[in-house]
This record gives sequence, C-alpha cells and structure tokens, in this order.
Amino acid sequence: MSTINASTNYTPFHLHLGRNPRRLPLLTAEGVRLVRDDFPTDVANALEAVISIKTDIVDAHDALLASKISQANSANIQWLKKVSQCL
Repeated sequence: MSTINASTNYTPFHLHLGRNPRRLPLLTAEGVRLVRDDFPTDVANALEAVISIKTDIVDAHDALLASKISQANSANIQWLKKVSQCL
C-alpha cells in the first residue's frame, strides 16, 4: 500500500487518508507527545486536512487523465504510421 503510483505520484494510502503510513513510535512520553502533535486537534486543522486530501485526489485524477491522453496520442501516432506504410 505504500508504493507510489507512476501515473499519480501518490500512494493509495495517501489518497485515502491524506498521509503516508509510518512506523509506530515507541510508547514513551516523548513518543506519545510527538504523535499528538502530528494529528489535528481543532476544527480548523481538521478542515485543512480534508481540503488537503481533496486536493491530492483532484491532482491524482488530473494526472491519470493526462496519462490516458498521452497514451491515446501515442497509440494514434503508431496507428497512423502503420496505416501510412500500408498505403
């Protein structure tokens, strides 16, 4: 789940949750404090996280669409080369 997709430049995990997975920290007071600092604690931070996830999904969608257009263009060029050789 942490492999970056070549077309979107995002991992599936990142597109679903807005962040990449990471190893769990040690259960120490310092580790718990670091984890708490990483997660949003108020509504403004939560809304910002949701907007970030939506933006990442839109970016991935655009990248996939651009990839499909590029592939179609390449296929059309190859097809035109084959057709012109037959004539």
